Amino acid sequence: MKYALIALILASSLFADAQTLFRQCQICHGKYAEKPMGSKIAPGALTKDQISYALTRYRDSYQTSSGNAKVMSTNVRRFTDQDIEDIAAYIKELQAQRQAELEAQAAERLKELQ
Repeated sequence: MKYALIALILASSLFADAQTLFRQCQICHGKYAEKPMGSKIAPGALTKDQISYALTRYRDSYQTSSGNAKVMSTNVRRFTDQDIEDIAAYIKELQAQRQAELEAQAAERLKELQ
């Protein structure tokens, strides 16, 4: 129990930093990273590894084909490798939260219909 509590505290602090970093992303990509900008796929629809890869390419200025490459490069250029891993994990956590909220809303609507 003691170790589980410590792990929970560490995970909370990890997501707190990622949450702070993600605030600038929300402007374009939405609360749950559900909105694509300059591409056809929303960040939240990608795997954790795909998010990390894309952010690393933007940070290192290898990704230049996107219409928003300059904006993305500017926003992530100060991210460390750890920041990128944390944000990718946070985005996947956001997707899990979004899915839970959608399921709760669907269950509520179903109750209303019955």
